[in-house]
Order: sequence, then C-alpha cells, then structure tokens
Amino acid sequence: MLSRLPDCNQCRKLARPNILMFNDWNWLPRRKYEQQLRYRRWRAAVRNPVVIEIGAGTAIPSVRLFGEEQGCPLIRINPRESHTNQDNAVGLAMGGLAGLVEIAVGLDATPSVLNE
Repeated sequence: MLSRLPDCNQCRKLARPNILMFNDWNWLPRRKYEQQLRYRRWRAAVRNPVVIEIGAGTAIPSVRLFGEEQGCPLIRINPRESHTNQDNAVGLAMGGLAGLVEIAVGLDATPSVLNE
C-alpha cells in the first residue's frame, strides 16, 4: 500500500465504499444521487465516449447492463466472460491490465488524425 486508507469525514473511522449491498443499513443514498447528477452533466457534455468495462461478470450484471445502456462503443475486458452481442462492442478475453495495455498499444498505432 502506497498511502493510507481513507477516513470517514465525520467519524474518522475507516471509510467504506458507497455501494449498496444486501441488507446494508449504512448506505448513504444522497451521495449516490449527487454522483448520478454529476455523471449525467458530464455525459451530456462529453463527445464520443467509450465505455471500458473491466472484470464485470454475469452473476450480478448491473455493471455490464450500465455499460451496454450507454449507447456508445463498449470494450469489455474479462478473461472468462468477455462476450458481447452489441454491434458497437468488442470483448477482450484477458485480464484487466493486459487489456488496458492492448488498448494503449492500439491507440499508439492509430494515425495521429484519429487521436485528436
């Protein structure tokens, strides 16, 4: 670990991810709504987004569904479940780091006009 784990701003105990788990009574919905609002503003302003999905499986498909619903190109990186039926998607059957390296190599190989 290169840095300390984050502390809660209010109680100074170890912070937890703000994700909703089963029977989770400590989840803060207000923060989720604020994050959704920021995301919607960003999504409305960004041009040509691409979803890069790393390691999302089919057992709990919420991340996969989110990526598929964005209406933009999708790169799905997963060593066992990389399949996709979308026309604007590609699946890479490999680990996350290897997939990101492949994407970086591919971007370096594209003509400079496409990188602008």
